[in-house]
Amino acid sequence: TLLAEGISHSYIGEVNGEATFNFEVYWATSDMLGDYYDVLPSDYGTHLFIAPTDKQKKFPSLITRSIVEWLFMQPEVGRLVGEG
Repeated sequence: TLLAEGISHSYIGEVNGEATFNFEVYWATSDMLGDYYDVLPSDYGTHLFIAPTDKQKKFPSLITRSIVEWLFMQPEVGRLVGEG
């Protein structure tokens, strides 16, 4: 399952074999964000931390797109939510 145990799980991601980002997936029903909208059991959220600060590398959009695509491939994910 997406969250092996508990209500959140942290993943380390690599780009070209180098650890480059960390993202946390959490179950929105167990997060305070769920207090502000009609949360569904299939709602999940993410927090993303990207390591390289080199603006020449276009990692953020590629990483974000990859995470979103991967999450929606998981059968338990119906919607992704977040705060900005």
